[in-house]
Amino acid sequence: MDSASVLLIFGSGPREEEILTAAAPSPGRIKFLGRVPFAWLATILQYCDVGLLPYSASSTVTLPDKFYDYSNAGIPIITSIRGEVGQIIKNNGIGELYEAGSAQSLSLALTRMTRKENWRTIGKIP
Repeated sequence: MDSASVLLIFGSGPREEEILTAAAPSPGRIKFLGRVPFAWLATILQYCDVGLLPYSASSTVTLPDKFYDYSNAGIPIITSIRGEVGQIIKNNGIGELYEAGSAQSLSLALTRMTRKENWRTIGKIP
């Protein structure tokens, strides 16, 4: 992340405590909002440049609700999910794919995304 970037994490799950612990040393750069009311989601996403769908390689998730949230907000999506979501992202040019569990692959996907001239607008499905 560049010096002006802030990682905004919202939601909850089984690794919440682990994420909070990892974020603690960077309070100004990583903000954990926890579970937010659905009514707030559209407003929060207006301030986001990229939507991340991080799933493990063994995940059985194929089309998460967040995919629709990010698509409706018109923000590019970076994900480790293959299958249907990966195909939609690839075929419509609305984001990047990375290898699950690889921080280096995620970093490269973010770099590829932000080097595109129109990267802030490519999340809109034609």
